[in-house]
Amino acid sequence: MSGTGSLHRERPLLHRWAPLVAEALGRRASLARVLDRWCAARVRLGLGPSAQQAGALLLAVQVDEPACRALVRPPRRNPARGDLLTALAGVLDEEEAAQALLQLEERGVARPHDDGGGPWFDAELALEPRVRSYCLALGQPAFDPLPAAALAPPQQELAAQVRELLGRGAGSALLVAVRGAAGTGRDTLVRALLAMAGTPALRKTCYELRGGADRLEPELGGFAAVWDARQGDPSPDDMHLASTWLERSPTLAVAVLDRHQDAPEIPGRQLVLLETDAGALPARTHAWSQVLHERGAAPGVAGAAAELLARRSRAGIGLATRAAQMQRPPLPDQAGELVLAIEESLGALARPSSTRGIVVERPEVPFARLVVSDTVGAALEQLMALARLHPELDATSGRRGVKALFAGPSGTGKTMAARAMASELCLPLYRVDLSAVVSKWVGETEKNLRHALEAAEAAGAVLLFDEGDALMSKRGEVTRGTDRYANLEVSYLLQAIETHDGIVVVTTNLRANLDNAFLRRFDVNVDFAPPTRQGRAVLWRQELGVAAGAGLSDRFVHELAGPELTGGNIASAARLALALARQGGGERVSEFNACTAVAAELVKLSAMVQAAQWLALAKAHAR
Repeated sequence: MSGTGSLHRERPLLHRWAPLVAEALGRRASLARVLDRWCAARVRLGLGPSAQQAGALLLAVQVDEPACRALVRPPRRNPARGDLLTALAGVLDEEEAAQALLQLEERGVARPHDDGGGPWFDAELALEPRVRSYCLALGQPAFDPLPAAALAPPQQELAAQVRELLGRGAGSALLVAVRGAAGTGRDTLVRALLAMAGTPALRKTCYELRGGADRLEPELGGFAAVWDARQGDPSPDDMHLASTWLERSPTLAVAVLDRHQDAPEIPGRQLVLLETDAGALPARTHAWSQVLHERGAAPGVAGAAAELLARRSRAGIGLATRAAQMQRPPLPDQAGELVLAIEESLGALARPSSTRGIVVERPEVPFARLVVSDTVGAALEQLMALARLHPELDATSGRRGVKALFAGPSGTGKTMAARAMASELCLPLYRVDLSAVVSKWVGETEKNLRHALEAAEAAGAVLLFDEGDALMSKRGEVTRGTDRYANLEVSYLLQAIETHDGIVVVTTNLRANLDNAFLRRFDVNVDFAPPTRQGRAVLWRQELGVAAGAGLSDRFVHELAGPELTGGNIASAARLALALARQGGGERVSEFNACTAVAAELVKLSAMVQAAQWLALAKAHAR
């Protein structure tokens, strides 16, 4: 039996039982190898030399035949101590042997058999099954390493920081925090770090640690402890539990975090923070180009599509890889078609929790449909220029993304302008549904808003806060408990919008209610006003359509434009006029239909005198 001499010198207890258990152990593994694994486990578990000898006895007995088990089986009818202490008496004194067995049981290494009826000295002790399996090299988890060369260039730079520290032998003194938004390749990077450390991982979430930490792992298996805090809100208690558990890792410890989360503090371990969020425009372009090229796109198409995708969204390498893998070959040979297909996949890959409270639209509203003043038109042109060029400008200006405020009375085209903007940029429109975002629970509103902003940023969508004054109202003096939390929501939204890398549009018809701090953060403020009479005439023709309005003279349309209706009012009245025409069996809107619809709209606005005049006019046209 190789190595027996050294084993005898280091483990006198094993020398006594080695001849007895050699045959039983020899059928599974060499005795030296099994006992060496137990010694390694003892060091990781922090057990003393006496506990090592007691555990070796239990290990020898547990893999054996009944003859060997008789050494430590207590007499069934004798309430006195069993033979464990007697068996250990040849090497340890009675007190030391008792302390060794207690240490094994307290650490979770040994436990009484289920058929035992009393404390450990009255029942048969056995090694915990996972300890026995580890010592016999049974049931070890598979490890799927990922070479660092398979990482994207930005991730390789991050991994190089850890590789250098591991090369100095500092693995057991490291806490690596991998932080970023969803889809930025955090799992891929963690796999590469574990491959460099040469160890498998034991992963625990916040919720799993709350249920109680394992008393044996990660020490027994030599696993790297990985704390996954994503999609959660760790409390101070969670941070303490994570810190205590990660500190037990026999090699490097890893924390996988969302963008807004902090790493736990572990005394004696150096924190290495790896931010995986998408970097500057050149880095994002290179990452997209690599992903599309690996998927089989033609070099020219991959380069052009990568440039467009990098400018239009901030999807990370993980999300980009999954979106590209969803494309079935052959890939489109036009960059524009490939970009549209990829962006559709990016939207489909968004987590359901991220799009909760968001209405996703893909509008097809040309800018030609907007009937606005020259001042508003010029402001919208400036906004479009910023929206197209902000990826390059952000690198030099210090500002991030594009934020616009559309203010004005209801029905003046604010929401339609946002839809036209998204349509012109060929981007989806994420409209925030305030009824689903705002919550009565403290902190839930901020969490829902964070998810909405992250989802829009990753998909490159235009994020629309319709009637945003409900969220961005002025902060006031705290006179009640609820005032404090209302102010917190506004303050959070101020910070979140300022750091958002995408396009945000806020509409309101109560600009005076907005907190003044928001006004400074908007790149463009557009004041929408009700249309002029000429504009109202254009809107009537536009809303009725060419065919439906063909029977109306220019003089009558000019007369229709007389009441000071907004664009929204005109759209509603035109819809009613079309319905009345089709109900009467015609496709064209008559003067009677148009006058009746105008009167109905004026009634809605409580303009009863004008409504009566238009009803009289409708009756005149009916004759």
